[in-house]
Amino acid sequence: MNYRKLGNTELTVSEIGLGTYTASGVYGRNNLEDIKEVILRALELGITYFDTAPGYGDAEKLLGSSLKGMREKIALATKFSLMGIKDEGIENYIISSLQSSLKNLETNFVDLYFVHFDSLITPVQIIIDTLEKLRREGKIRYYGIGHINLGRINEYRKFGNVSAYMIEMHPAQIKPYKKILSVAQKDNSGLIAFSTSGRGLMSGKIQKPNFGEGDIRNLDPTFYGKRLKSGLRIAERLAEIGKEYKKSAIQVGINWILSKPSISCALIGPSNIEHLKENVDSVNFKLKGKDFNIIDNLIQKEEENFDKAVRVEIEEILKNPISISIETEFKALIYVVEEAIDTGLAGEKEILPIVQNLFLLRKMDRQKQRRELKEAKEKIKDIIL
Repeated sequence: MNYRKLGNTELTVSEIGLGTYTASGVYGRNNLEDIKEVILRALELGITYFDTAPGYGDAEKLLGSSLKGMREKIALATKFSLMGIKDEGIENYIISSLQSSLKNLETNFVDLYFVHFDSLITPVQIIIDTLEKLRREGKIRYYGIGHINLGRINEYRKFGNVSAYMIEMHPAQIKPYKKILSVAQKDNSGLIAFSTSGRGLMSGKIQKPNFGEGDIRNLDPTFYGKRLKSGLRIAERLAEIGKEYKKSAIQVGINWILSKPSISCALIGPSNIEHLKENVDSVNFKLKGKDFNIIDNLIQKEEENFDKAVRVEIEEILKNPISISIETEFKALIYVVEEAIDTGLAGEKEILPIVQNLFLLRKMDRQKQRRELKEAKEKIKDIIL
């Protein structure tokens, strides 16, 4: 394992970090004992950076119990979300959320505390003042930002010292990286890449998504429409490149990610030892310069073509009548919203509230779902078209 300094912090972390999102069951059924084995084996393989969150089921508790006696040898990161929290209760909420995480993790401090999801309207200074208070008290060493747009990130930078950013990044999704890179370089902040295998997309094995019940990838835009087709083309080319090194497409992809400026750590989220070893082995070879160029050029070409094609695809989806299948329509609208934001066709503030309401629809009866879906689709259409 290789190690890197994390941005402007005093932390040195393993190039490969272990994420624990899998423990929440987002990819269907899981076995916590298997995940505990993965955590312990990760330690043996040299991983020192562990990422979790209160929203990941029993992940915090699992890490806490698994990492006893190792606290000074590892870096722990957890998060808090501000979605649905009223402004007047923000400070107390952040403090109580951290206290709960510390108890679960069986520690008295975390190395990195991330704003997981932002409300987009809460005054940033309240958030930063609270984080700085926790830092002075020694309960957090540094703080960072997760799923937040660049405009909002710049507000955080005005009031505090953001040490790290979490970005979704794999060869079929590099826009978040490109958007934040100049900020990270200017502030010497560290970038933590997550979903580095594209939630399995980069394996090239998911040609026709047919995920089990409860698997979040059933709603993931990565596995829909032209985004899926583009990703599979990239995965196929990575597999061809990997043959020379006797490495998989996923290993080539993670190696490529770690070659990029400002990347401090690439998070992986394996549910078994076999995938853990495959992911960790991504650092044990060196891609040739020509192969880096081939991958860069391929990604650029795919991105340019996709940006043109997806605009047409979005228009077609929005102009088509509501699908007979509510699930099909729901997934299509989630895809439309994410790609519209990604390509600049819509802003987060105007369109995200509609998405939040879409998720509430899933608890309604079928007739009401259909009616509300139709209304939501019209609102999205008005914003984008």
